[in-house]
This record gives sequence, C-alpha cells and structure tokens, in this order.
Amino acid sequence: MKKYIKNKNFIPKKFYNIQFKKEINNIKRIEFLFLILNLILLPITLKNIYDYRENKYRSINYINNEYKVEEMGINFNDIVCWINNIFLDEVENASIDKNGGEIKINNINALKKINDSINIKNINNDNVNYILGVELNNEKR
Repeated sequence: MKKYIKNKNFIPKKFYNIQFKKEINNIKRIEFLFLILNLILLPITLKNIYDYRENKYRSINYINNEYKVEEMGINFNDIVCWINNIFLDEVENASIDKNGGEIKINNINALKKINDSINIKNINNDNVNYILGVELNNEKR
C-alpha cells in the first residue's frame, strides 16, 4: 500500500494478476457447471430422440397397415407398374385414373421403354411432345 499511496494513480501489477486469476477461476467454474449439466442432460436427450424415432416409425407402419389399396378396386402391383413407367426420363407428365390415362413423352423412342403390361391405345403428336393414351393390359399380367 505504501507504493500505492506514493504513486496515487498507479495500481500494482500483483493486484491485476490476482483479479485476472479470480476471473479465470470463475470462467472455469462456469464451464465445469455447463459440462456437468450437459453430461446429465445427454442421456435424457438421447432417450427422447430414440422415443421420437420409434413413435415415428410405428405411426408410419400403422398407417401403411391400415390403408388398403385393394378396397378401392386397385391392385398394388398395378400401382407399381404405373410408377415404374411414369418415372422415365422421357416422360414429361402423366395423368392416370384407375386403369387408364395419358402420358406425355418427349421422344418417340420412349415407347420401347414402356412396360408390356401397359397397352398404348393411341398416339397424338403435340408439336414437340407425343401424347399417349394408355391403359393397363390385364391379359399380360
């Protein structure tokens, strides 16, 4: 203190060091508390995530099991056949009803890629694209 009184506006370096160490200790305590808190909450969080996923999968399976396509007179294999033929690169758009509809293609060579289980009723030229009238061929299934 004698030095401090002697030099009134001077704070000793020791004082700064002590304050700095106290501040570092406080920060370390806070970091340690957050670490402990995270370690406590981690298992709870993981359990909640696991439960959420389980419930999500159960609800999806429940919906798939409850919904029956057969009730509407549409066979599941027919739907798969339509989907496989619609998702070709040459198909621009498609509108399908129960057993028939229209498919718009951009290349006439796409007719070779269309499955045999789909019967092509008619072909119309629409400038650049071709519009196919299609229906399911029930004899070849």
